[in-house]
Amino acid sequence: MGRVLQDDLDCSTDQNHLAVQAMGAGPRIAWLYGKLAMSCRSYLAYSAYRADVILRDTAVVGMVGGAGLGWQLIESLTSFHWAMVFWLVIAYACLTSLGEGLSHWMLERWACKAGQLQQGSSRWR
Repeated sequence: MGRVLQDDLDCSTDQNHLAVQAMGAGPRIAWLYGKLAMSCRSYLAYSAYRADVILRDTAVVGMVGGAGLGWQLIESLTSFHWAMVFWLVIAYACLTSLGEGLSHWMLERWACKAGQLQQGSSRWR
């Protein structure tokens, strides 16, 4: 994540940084408000996305390993118990949908829209 932020900071312009510094701010404050503040929205959006992926994977792996859903799915498949297979697939789908919904809510709540920084651009920063 630090590398992504560093790449974004390297690609950004120094206009805001120089403007804040010209208004009398020190070099650290000028960097914080001039350069870092411009990259924080896209960085937070990417961080929320990565957190969603990690939490969802952890939840699914935890449920599969801890609650025995993986073992139960294998047993159901080998014994041709299709009703149980159906309910286990529904459980996996619910876990994934819950993770996606939570991620979408967090992105909307924090107003971290990547296209908001670059007018008309659909590139994910």
